Amino acid sequence: MQSLKEIFIFLVVILSNLLSYSQCTVSISSSSNPIVCGSSVNLFAGGISGNQVMNNDFDLGNAGTGWNVTTAATFTNPCGGGNGTTYLWMGDQSPAPRSLSTVGYDLSCGGEVCFDLKFAVQSDPSPCEGPDQPTEGVDLMYSIDNGLTWVSIFYFEPDMNGNLNAAYPNAGDYTAWTNYCFQIPPAAQTANTMIGWFQNASTSLIYDHWGLDNIAIQAFDCNYYYVWSHNGSGVQAQTVSPPSDSTFTVLYTNGINDSCWASIPITVVFPDVIIDPVDSLFCSGDTLLNATLINLPVDSCCYTLEMFDSYGDGWNGGYLTVFANLISLGQFSASLFGTTEQICFANGDQIRLVYSSGAFEYENTYNFYDPNMNLLLSQGPIPTVGTSYVGVANCPVATYSYQWTPANLVLSPNTLQTQTTTLNQGTYNFTITVTSTTNPNCFSTDTITIVVGGSINTIGIFHN
Repeated sequence: MQSLKEIFIFLVVILSNLLSYSQCTVSISSSSNPIVCGSSVNLFAGGISGNQVMNNDFDLGNAGTGWNVTTAATFTNPCGGGNGTTYLWMGDQSPAPRSLSTVGYDLSCGGEVCFDLKFAVQSDPSPCEGPDQPTEGVDLMYSIDNGLTWVSIFYFEPDMNGNLNAAYPNAGDYTAWTNYCFQIPPAAQTANTMIGWFQNASTSLIYDHWGLDNIAIQAFDCNYYYVWSHNGSGVQAQTVSPPSDSTFTVLYTNGINDSCWASIPITVVFPDVIIDPVDSLFCSGDTLLNATLINLPVDSCCYTLEMFDSYGDGWNGGYLTVFANLISLGQFSASLFGTTEQICFANGDQIRLVYSSGAFEYENTYNFYDPNMNLLLSQGPIPTVGTSYVGVANCPVATYSYQWTPANLVLSPNTLQTQTTTLNQGTYNFTITVTSTTNPNCFSTDTITIVVGGSINTIGIFHN
């Protein structure tokens, strides 16, 4: 029986003549990298295929075709700089609610929307005065009923200073032009999906301005699928626990005439230990041995997401998007009666859960737990649409055990610092091994050689 690796290599070889003509692209993101030895990491493949149904840089000085501009907007360069010569600006000619939306596109097989966004700076002169209240942010949304109702994909929320999202203090500055990309949610994957940007509230006409530029919407081809090299899986999101430095590869292909692939190296780290002996020999012929942990990695951990469907047919279009520091770790949904996912974060990551509704919402419930299985959130039936949880990853501090050898020649064999027993003339090799208390396959060592001469007062110390 062929191994998964052999099968994957075979697929790559068969399709290698197509790669030079590839129209698709694919990338892999990770929840953290490097990771601590013994921990897990989430991988998410993002393939792009099909046709670009919208690409607008507003350089013509208007919205152009394919748009519904529901409020007055400026198509100039009112606040200087900019992202190109001209951009769309919701300034002092635009009363709230300020909005821009597309016509309906066939996004039935998924897609991606990318755009540049900028908030004006708080307290700058109009028309360049920025939002500063939580209600004055910009909501990226979709509609599948010709604009009658809209569902949030992501809400860009300003803080009191107008420049950072209050829930994401490390996420970046909204007052600088930045490109954002979002996958089209499963519930929005229809033959007639509209995409829109909405600001429902502002202090007045002369306040809370923002702009958009370089909007691109890609409609994915239904015939493309994924193949991961490590397990042959076709699922976009993967949770892996590599024991050492590893490279993960995914193939994105239609299986006929177009293929592309991407790889991501995951670095596995563990603290180094170094022995720093006290350079002295006591009259009794003993000496101090002190070891120190260096290059301590950032702790990581996995949270648990339980999703249930009471009818047993899965969430009908509903899904949860999980973000770490504004980066999507994937879209998760229940199948059959339920699905459990392990979602991994680095300590200190900003966590955000965003729920998007589907049909039969009264069947859907979910729970979100921390690494110690403490319940952080329980939703449903009929879960709240939009952002349901915001928090900071609080990972347990890694713990280690210590072992000196030879144990019979030290007073405390299980501590970082110890003292040798009386050493007679001879050569001695002392080794300390540091091991993870949760994974014995993760360890590091250091050795030092001590040479005691013919005189009790003569000692040589050599660090290996």
